Amino acid sequence: MTWRVPRRRLLAGALGLAALAGCGYRPGGGDVRWTTSDATGAFGDGEAVYGPSGGVLAVSRSVRRYDVERETWLDGGVVTAYDPMDGERRAATTTEVIRRDCAGESSAYLGTETALVAVGADGTERWRTALDASPVAVDSDGHRVVALADDGRLAAFDTDGTRRWTTPVVESDRAPAAASDDTDTEGSSPAVARDAVLAVSSGVAVVQLGHSRPRVVAVAADGTVRWTRRDAGFGPVRRIPPVVTDGRLLAASERGLVSVSLEDGVDQWSVPVASPSGLAVAGDRCYLLERSGLSAVSLDGRERWTFGLPDGGDVGRRFSAGPVATSAGVFVATDRRLFGVAPDGTERWRPPIDTRPRGLALAPGVVVRTGDRELVAHWRRDQF
Repeated sequence: MTWRVPRRRLLAGALGLAALAGCGYRPGGGDVRWTTSDATGAFGDGEAVYGPSGGVLAVSRSVRRYDVERETWLDGGVVTAYDPMDGERRAATTTEVIRRDCAGESSAYLGTETALVAVGADGTERWRTALDASPVAVDSDGHRVVALADDGRLAAFDTDGTRRWTTPVVESDRAPAAASDDTDTEGSSPAVARDAVLAVSSGVAVVQLGHSRPRVVAVAADGTVRWTRRDAGFGPVRRIPPVVTDGRLLAASERGLVSVSLEDGVDQWSVPVASPSGLAVAGDRCYLLERSGLSAVSLDGRERWTFGLPDGGDVGRRFSAGPVATSAGVFVATDRRLFGVAPDGTERWRPPIDTRPRGLALAPGVVVRTGDRELVAHWRRDQF
């Protein structure tokens, strides 16, 4: 048996809202729908939040918990599931320390030191499969999960955990990379830095290795390398994974936002942007977050609008979380406000928040933020 800190749940204002609803009250966009405290159920803060279909998953990558039977403290990761409608806690899964994580359509995927673990929207473990080396990055397009290991190999798995292929993406310039179904390929590749980034869509994976002289590799759905680029101005900005969509790679690079053809790796267009900190794509546009502004750029490279950080001492000094987006709008946060912005760049709402978010996620009807051992769900739009 593993002992955990007792969970203290607060469904924020639930009784009050129910009473007001009887008097004709309807929540507005940005209003709090529910709050739950101690989101991970253990000694640790929620470091990421995801909204797979039908659920909300809070991830704490490294926490301490006490095992009564062993009479010892254990270190590991915890993923806790909540109902997106009312914040009701469903279940929790514990793992080894989580090195990297991502989410697909129905699950979160966790890369531990030795395994890839799938946790469903209900909070239960669906499967786990062994990894050949420690993961540096993981990503999913909803149909396949791809993991980049620190030994320089890229591995693709179906969403049931079946391994499809393994491909080396770091090797000698003279030896062309090739797909392999043999996970015990002889020889070793140079170590991959922990800040490598990975993006996957429609089976195509794009990996960035290094930053001073980056190497960007595009790998096709069958595991064969499609193209490789090496030039200092192209590499995506550190810690901002690129996005693969609509037959193109969108990356926040030193030159700004760059669109590159997935077919041959040739530049399509670029838009100058200073100091980007976040990137998201929804519908026919890309949203790029900077410290003091949010920009929308269409997929053909035409800049649509820029939403600047409003004046006011209660707003915060810079954007620190997001963007997360749908075709109906985009959401970003400072340490004091959560912003809902319409697709045309107009502000919809900006409720105050009491803690700086560690992450944002979209779930049915709500945008969820995590931080300081709590999850808070805000209505995305007015309820009529």
